Amino acid sequence: MGTASRQLLPLRTLTKAFDITTAASAPRKVLNGGSDGLLASAANQAVSALTDAMEAIESLLNISAPDLRASDVKELSGLDNYKQVLSTEKKVVVLFTGCDEGCGYIDSVFEGMCNHYAGRGMAFYNVDAYAERDIVSFANVVHVPMVIVYKNGDRYGSAIGDNLLEDLEVLLERLV
Repeated sequence: MGTASRQLLPLRTLTKAFDITTAASAPRKVLNGGSDGLLASAANQAVSALTDAMEAIESLLNISAPDLRASDVKELSGLDNYKQVLSTEKKVVVLFTGCDEGCGYIDSVFEGMCNHYAGRGMAFYNVDAYAERDIVSFANVVHVPMVIVYKNGDRYGSAIGDNLLEDLEVLLERLV
């Protein structure tokens, strides 16, 4: 396993653990309001076990899980604002989305990456590709979702398609 693969494992593993924990929490919330105490209890136990597992992974890898619910990802609108960000920030990472339901996972992981790379001089932005057609045209966005990474105002790389998140993480590791 190469160095890049070893570096990618913790974030991917923790992201999956977060997704499993979140998925297990949803039925618990519904069941707690219902009448079936046994199912609610089982859901609570599952969430507790997953939380313990995530903490064990963090401890084993000697890292902290990124808080995927809070981030410094900023919404960006207007072509002039977009150009201003590119001219003033040294390292810019822009996620172009516009999918109603299919991008929730990507948004969560993008926010986690923002937190993971906090303090490394990178600015993370989100652009609604359907509302910001001028930015999409200027940036040559060919598909949504898509991430474009800029360094010193120049396009450094992009990630798109089935491997978007993995490709983005490789780009960010090179950018650091």
